[in-house]
Amino acid sequence: MFVLLRYLKGLKSSPPRLKYYQTCFTFVIAFLLVYNLTWFDTAFKEVFVYSRTGRWCPRCSPKAFIDRELINLTDQYIINKPHLCENSKPLAFIMVISSVRSKKRRDQIRATWMKDAMAVGMKVVFSLGSSVFHGDSTEILMENEIYQDIVQLSFVDDWRNLTLKTIASLSWYKNYCSHAKYYIKVDDDAVINVDNLVSNLATFSNSHAIIGHLLKSNAPCFVWWRQQHCMPPEQHFKLDYLDRYPPYPAGPMYVMTQAAVILLVNHAKLTSRKDLYFLEDVYITLLAREIGIDVIDNPQFLFCSQLSERNFQEKVANAIVIYDCSSKQFNTIWSLIQRN
Repeated sequence: MFVLLRYLKGLKSSPPRLKYYQTCFTFVIAFLLVYNLTWFDTAFKEVFVYSRTGRWCPRCSPKAFIDRELINLTDQYIINKPHLCENSKPLAFIMVISSVRSKKRRDQIRATWMKDAMAVGMKVVFSLGSSVFHGDSTEILMENEIYQDIVQLSFVDDWRNLTLKTIASLSWYKNYCSHAKYYIKVDDDAVINVDNLVSNLATFSNSHAIIGHLLKSNAPCFVWWRQQHCMPPEQHFKLDYLDRYPPYPAGPMYVMTQAAVILLVNHAKLTSRKDLYFLEDVYITLLAREIGIDVIDNPQFLFCSQLSERNFQEKVANAIVIYDCSSKQFNTIWSLIQRN
């Protein structure tokens, strides 16, 4: 504060030309601080929260590739549901990727499309990581006691752990619910039209496939400090595709056949020697390409940003899923699905 006051006092008494450059410099610094506010918030959490817990968090030492040894964490559970699929043969198993502090999102799903999914014999479970905040554990235990639909993993809920979380969810399906014909991974900001999903799966015949909305022109980002999906320059050499990623299904939701999941889990855990890439949808696609699993585009998987006033009703009526939605958008879309 003292340095800032001295600087402002000096600015006031500077010659006009120097004052102009000092003012410009001040605005540039202020802009950079605001632009990188998320980055500073992240850095604060790394130093004062994650580092004090002693729990592993890859964002504490930023890496694009996670050490393979950490894959052993994917079969460790705080809360498990090993008997969920016993004595049943569901059409699909849906794993909703959620976080400890997203209870409102989970309640929204429980009150809407989850009821429809369970009514047609699907199994639905929420996949959570652990929390660095002590009080959250009790709340999750109470929520699980009420709904019995939570699987909680042993590593921290963090966006850089999504690859571990995805492999853990695939492994859970392989171990406890592999008699379901399809595995569906979906984020908790997605609205599923269950009728359209069932109709689509009934006509699907490829037994070794991943289905989703393919992103075909995305490229790796190499400027680490600009955004969370970038990587440090020293790790570029580990990417097989430096100019463009191969087409990959958008992470908010994709569907896998039973055989594809089993092959992927075995390859990820036992065969592949590569470190785990932190963009989970890209990483899963790279594994799929290595073992010959087809990746299929489906235009009925939509982002909320693809909707507009002109096409809203038509696209919602035909969609299997619409994801990356705010709570308000979620409710609006679900109301229209119900009316249709």
